[in-house]
Amino acid sequence: MRDALEACELAAKRSIGDETPLDFMLAVMRDDSQDMRLRTAMAQAAAPYVHAKPSDAGPKGKKEEAAAASKTAGMGTDWGDDLGAPSSAIN
Repeated sequence: MRDALEACELAAKRSIGDETPLDFMLAVMRDDSQDMRLRTAMAQAAAPYVHAKPSDAGPKGKKEEAAAASKTAGMGTDWGDDLGAPSSAIN
């Protein structure tokens, strides 16, 4: 793994000054001359910034859909303003 760290240091020295850490990780990941363990580590580190989690992209459950729908319930109707009445108005 020491060779991989040295390769990373060399790649960092050659990198462009305005390169982001994500750009660096992707460049190392795509470099065929790098050790596969290093490329795999870079892929794992970059993945959360490139791909959404399946739970974030997947369909919502009934409770989440109901909560989202309740935020817009009554908008554009005559009684829409009544839904937002503070609970202190009820004695």
